[in-house]
Amino acid sequence: MGAATTFVALLAAASAVAAQAPYFDGRFYKKTWNNNAKWDNQSLYGTWARGAIPIAYNFSHYTELSPAYKNPWDKIDQQGVSITVDNSSYWLPFHPFFRRTEFIPLAPSVEAQNTSTDTWYYHASIKQDPKHTLEQKFEHQFFFHERDFDYRQNFGVRWGGDAKDKIQFYTEDPTIPKEIDDNQRRVRWEIKWDLKTWYNFVFGVNMKNKQITMYYSTNGNALKLAAYATVPNLKGGQFHLGQLRFVNETLGQAKPEKLWFSGVKVEKNRLSSTFGFTGPAYPKPTTTTTTKKTTTTKGYQKPVFVKVA
Repeated sequence: MGAATTFVALLAAASAVAAQAPYFDGRFYKKTWNNNAKWDNQSLYGTWARGAIPIAYNFSHYTELSPAYKNPWDKIDQQGVSITVDNSSYWLPFHPFFRRTEFIPLAPSVEAQNTSTDTWYYHASIKQDPKHTLEQKFEHQFFFHERDFDYRQNFGVRWGGDAKDKIQFYTEDPTIPKEIDDNQRRVRWEIKWDLKTWYNFVFGVNMKNKQITMYYSTNGNALKLAAYATVPNLKGGQFHLGQLRFVNETLGQAKPEKLWFSGVKVEKNRLSSTFGFTGPAYPKPTTTTTTKKTTTTKGYQKPVFVKVA
């Protein structure tokens, strides 16, 4: 086989890989939806969109689709979604502690996560609406993976409250005493939020190896491995994206807040993106000091990287 033939074969193979559909495609393209968040007779998401009467369960009050809400560097997704929380966004009628408007991708199932050796890669990009910014005095969670059997979080991303002006990625760490943090969260990575910036995240989850990875970039820049951890209690669950805002009534009522999301998809055993990848594919084992003991992260599983043009 000549060099030219080999090049053509490699190019064809790369194109075939790039053309593979993600396991779950939650990108919004040119779609519209009704109040059940359905299109083409197929529901893509479960939702936690709640509100006080008379706008209870009025999905269009809390979400809006538009090309203005997408990451402009993402040339595949054609529009994004603006997700709103306000003082009507009760989880249960007049629940005093938090407000929420969230999407839950309907794949992969909890059973698929728990019974396979696969690594699941959850993709999403996020930006604050410059006209409806978030209030730092309240904690906000934008992404989290909640276990199905005990409703505790395997990992999440938050801003505000104790995190102050930092976007923080955290995982569960059972070595943290509950009297220090009842949720036993350990911050693995943080960055100050720039309101003019799009943030791209990929979360890799492997249940068999109890491993979580986080990849990150801004705007149209290449994704890099930013954090990884072994989570002993890692089990299958639901991936939430949107807004979960914790409310302290002594701080007063919060104003309406909006976040923009685009590029939502889930891949299995392959990590691809229009943003490409740089840096090491996987880190060397490192030693992490906790309040109780010293533990070493070992056996990290190298992901499969696929650069898509």
